[in-house]
Amino acid sequence: TTMGPLSEHPMQCVCSRCGALIVTRTEKEAGVVTWLLCGGLILIGCWLCCCFIPFCIDGAKVREKF
Repeated sequence: TTMGPLSEHPMQCVCSRCGALIVTRTEKEAGVVTWLLCGGLILIGCWLCCCFIPFCIDGAKVREKF
């Protein structure tokens, strides 16, 4: 069976192999955009810890689906 699009919120699904009821989860990790934002902040003068702000913002990260 095919599954519809996943969202970033947990969803209940039925495993197509064993028929067990499962709950999906998503995690976000730093991707290219996060590193580019960090580099951009360094270039405009945010040297200290300010350049690492994109690593704390979920919107700047890539969503992985599980």
